[in-house]
Amino acid sequence: MNRGEVVFEVARSLGLDDTPVGTDNAADELILMQRWVNRAITDVLVKTRCRLDEADMTLAAGVTNYRIDDDILAVDEISAPDATGMPYMLMEVPNQTITEILYRDAPQVPGTPSHYYCKGDYLRVAPSPTAGVVLHYFYVPRPTPIPPDGTTTNDSADLADPTYGGIPSEFHDAIVMYLLWEGSQYDDRGGGFYRGHAFAPGVAFLNAYLDRIKEIRKELRGKAARGMHMARVGYPDRRGPGFRNDQWPSPLTGRN
Repeated sequence: MNRGEVVFEVARSLGLDDTPVGTDNAADELILMQRWVNRAITDVLVKTRCRLDEADMTLAAGVTNYRIDDDILAVDEISAPDATGMPYMLMEVPNQTITEILYRDAPQVPGTPSHYYCKGDYLRVAPSPTAGVVLHYFYVPRPTPIPPDGTTTNDSADLADPTYGGIPSEFHDAIVMYLLWEGSQYDDRGGGFYRGHAFAPGVAFLNAYLDRIKEIRKELRGKAARGMHMARVGYPDRRGPGFRNDQWPSPLTGRN
């Protein structure tokens, strides 16, 4: 679907005015719907991660805290090379765990990070890296907004175009459902009382949208087919692959 098709479907469903600005009887509702399209694209990308890209990030020696580029909405599956140059996955852990690892390893020589914490645009790694360590990660790219100018000039912008989010066509119905939620809030629809409980306007459409998000996540997992989870060698706090848990003392901590 393109933006014009989404706006048309939502406007007819909710009775909103999609008359372009600059014509007789023009309303601001078209601008609102065009803004909602941009919000919907970002929300679907973040919640489902239905489109990923990959990139590298070079770490500075001894630096464990970083800011992620604003063009990245979310980061997933970070890997780094081990001593032989083979990549291995870093383990995502809470921020407190990163702090504990850095405190425990403070006297030691920096090495290759094996754990990471990421929230918002903030990224921490541990142990402290040496110079030249390169992280490889998958991420959700921030889409270019389609100008919400109240005209039909950019209505041909395809939501499947990577510039505007690259959301696969089979998931474009989620964009429509998001706009139905926003539109029903704006037009005071979909609320009321049921069995003694008050429901805010738009809540029915919101629930439908969130259910669709869950379905999309499930469908995306299904694309990879069924398989076994990757086995992990050693204890959960291991640093990368290859550490054994049948040796004494432990090669990781130096103790049993």
